[in-house]
Amino acid sequence: MTNRRTLLAASALASLALAASAHAGTKVLDSWADAQYGKMKFKNVLAIVATKDASLRRTAEDEICKNVVKTTCTRGYTILSEADAGDKDKAIAKIKEGGFDGVILLRALGGDGGMTREAGAARPTYYWTFYTYYGYWGASWGVPYVAANTSYTKAQTFMTLETNIYDLATDKLVWAGSTQTKNPDSARELVKDATKAVRKDLKAKGLVD
Repeated sequence: MTNRRTLLAASALASLALAASAHAGTKVLDSWADAQYGKMKFKNVLAIVATKDASLRRTAEDEICKNVVKTTCTRGYTILSEADAGDKDKAIAKIKEGGFDGVILLRALGGDGGMTREAGAARPTYYWTFYTYYGYWGASWGVPYVAANTSYTKAQTFMTLETNIYDLATDKLVWAGSTQTKNPDSARELVKDATKAVRKDLKAKGLVD
C-alpha cells in the first residue's frame, strides 16, 4: 500500500493530461492557520511546485503567481533548476539570496479514480518550518514519475493537492491545507481552482483581505 501511494503521489501531476472530463469544482479538505499570525503582509513571495515535469511545473507556478494579488510573486523555475531543487542547501541558499519574505509550496498528494474522500479525511502532514519542509520536498523531488495508470481515466477522478505557506522572516508555517478537485480539465485549471480555494480559506481565517 505504501508503494502504491508513493507512485500515485509521484505521478499525479504528470497524469493530468489524461484526466480531462467535466470539471466539478474544488474544495478545501483540511486546513490549519497560525491564529497568532495576523494578516499576511508579504512583499515578494516565491511559488514552488514539486514536480519533475518541467512543463507542468512552469504551468503550475505561472498559475499560482497569476492568482497572487497585491504581492510580487516569483516563479520557482526562474531561480531553481531541477538540479538545484534536489540539493537542499543549494536551493535554500538561492531562495535566501532572492530576498523573498514568503514562499508557497505545492505538491500533489495523489489521484483516485472513482473514489470520493470525505472532508477532513486527507489531513496533510504539516512541516512547521520551511527548512524542515524543504528537506522532505527536496527528497521527494527525486522520486521518478511512473506511467499514468488507467485509474486516472475513469469517469470520476479526484486530484488532491497540498499547499503550505511560510513566512521566511521567521521560517514559520503560516497556513497549510489540502484541496480536492473533481475531474480537473487540465493542470492549469487544477492549480487555478486550488489557488482560489486556498485564498478563500485564507480570507475566512483572517490572513488576507
